Amino acid sequence: MRSGVYRYVRIPRAEAYLAAGWLATPAFDDCHHGRFAILMRACACNPDGVSP
Repeated sequence: MRSGVYRYVRIPRAEAYLAAGWLATPAFDDCHHGRFAILMRACACNPDGVSP
């Protein structure tokens, strides 16, 4: 896994994070946690990991 700023984002908030430049990771794809949240990483355009 890359270093950087990560957030556990609930599914209903994921679109707002994607629109703010966050990147979805496949970390929960094969896990029951993936039904509730996505692990997202701040992109280079948002190095401080400011949430939307």
